[in-house]
Amino acid sequence: MRPQDLRAPADRRHWRLCLLRSSTQIRSYSNPELAWDKRALEKLATGNLKSLIGYDETELDDTGNIELRCWACAADALGERKPDVVSFDPSWHHNYASLAWIGGEAEQYRAAHYPSIKPELVELTSALHGLAHDPEMRTPYLADAARFADRFQLPPDQREALIKLDLPSIVKMGAHPLVPFLAQLQIERLRPRISTGRSS
Repeated sequence: MRPQDLRAPADRRHWRLCLLRSSTQIRSYSNPELAWDKRALEKLATGNLKSLIGYDETELDDTGNIELRCWACAADALGERKPDVVSFDPSWHHNYASLAWIGGEAEQYRAAHYPSIKPELVELTSALHGLAHDPEMRTPYLADAARFADRFQLPPDQREALIKLDLPSIVKMGAHPLVPFLAQLQIERLRPRISTGRSS
């Protein structure tokens, strides 16, 4: 990759770039591990960034790839993403590789199954977490779900989803799927007891 290739157009503002420098130990400095580097890069080129955690310190040191520990940290931040640019430039003393990710992540990559909590869902998540883990919060919910929902500062769509414990709608909003699932599980577990007159 030439330096001018790294100048992204104005509408491509989200570059992710990593550089790999590979060499063997000093005793064989002029003979870098070309085959090893190619195998490692082939996995990364498919988007298998997790492959980086499969190398132990001895293997990385023997092949002159200690720097891949830094790549593993970067990969954790990027997630499993297939790079848009893959370049490999071997030489007599080092092998250089470049990976780049160019914008459009939202369109190109699947959303995380377990996303981080969106700020606008904090109140809803707090309510659901309470239902999932706090017996004292389940009682008022079962008595009057609408009144329980009014304890929280929720927009109308979130309030309705909480009252109904509408799992698909809550997940579609971007909530962590496990939280509404556990809340629904606990409430559904208690409802038969209430209908038969047994206490929770």
